[in-house]
Amino acid sequence: MHVFIWFGFWLFSLYSLPVTTGQSNLICSTQPIVAHAGDDVILSCRLDPPISASSRTVEWTKPGLDPEYIHVHQDGRLVYQSQNPLYNYRTALFVDQLINGNVSMKIFRVKTSDAGKYKCFLPSLWKETFIELKIEDDFMDPSSCTPCVAMFILAVVLLVWKWRQSKTETKKKNEEKELKKMEDLDKILTKLSEELLNKDEEQKDMTKIIERLKEVSEKLVKQKEQLIVQMQKAEKQNEENEKKVKSVDKEVTEKEGDKTLNRAQGYLKLKEIIQEANWNLEERKKEHQQLLMTTVNLTKRTVDEVKRISEKKEQVERHMQQIKKQIEEIQRKLQLDTIKLVN
Repeated sequence: MHVFIWFGFWLFSLYSLPVTTGQSNLICSTQPIVAHAGDDVILSCRLDPPISASSRTVEWTKPGLDPEYIHVHQDGRLVYQSQNPLYNYRTALFVDQLINGNVSMKIFRVKTSDAGKYKCFLPSLWKETFIELKIEDDFMDPSSCTPCVAMFILAVVLLVWKWRQSKTETKKKNEEKELKKMEDLDKILTKLSEELLNKDEEQKDMTKIIERLKEVSEKLVKQKEQLIVQMQKAEKQNEENEKKVKSVDKEVTEKEGDKTLNRAQGYLKLKEIIQEANWNLEERKKEHQQLLMTTVNLTKRTVDEVKRISEKKEQVERHMQQIKKQIEEIQRKLQLDTIKLVN
């Protein structure tokens, strides 16, 4: 496996030619990369002169495949959603080498169906290039050899095949463990993202509730203003009653005739005025008390509800921060595991 990888690098260095002209060219081997089924292979590609591709989008595609995206590196990570399912957890870039312009892609455990042309494309630079991958079968034809040589070659081939199978199985098991770990982390990441989305919706709902409570507070202010108006009306009514009493007293004092009879008539009239005023004041008092009680109850309920929702909102915000930290930690682990698989 390592022989073919180094052979690919040697061909890459020997036959590399620029594809486009400009400030920096995207170049790769013009000769096919040859590998055996089950090998890990590197499709070498780089920017020359070297410029950083860390913050750039790198697209590896296979024309004719549906979907054609093999590996899309964007915003520092692999975009899983656009990747063809046939290549899930089988591709990786040399993330730590992107800064040097190395945009090569590694394919793990290549299959016969992986053979064909691949395209590397950098949208931000509008640079693209093609590279071909060929997959060879692991056998030799001994028909041209003498029987002894043929048997020797066959024995060597079988030994090499057995050794490679054992090594491949061991590597495959280790990689499967790492891939299983990455899949589990990816599931946890998806679950946390959904939980974060739900918490965001919950936070928006609480914001709406707080806004409605503010509307209730405004109504309470208007209720209080109405109460003040009612109290002012009661005060004015009281002043008018006092004027009526004084008017009757003056009328009784200044009226000619029998003073005793005049006073009796005046007192009856005054009593009627006072009774009417007391009745009006009592009605006003009940209205004021009812309005005041309603205002106090609404105010207490509003204050309690604002306090409760504000505390709950703080809890949700703290939980959201914890989820974001977990998501960042999982993304960091996924990136480290990907680099580990590449190396």
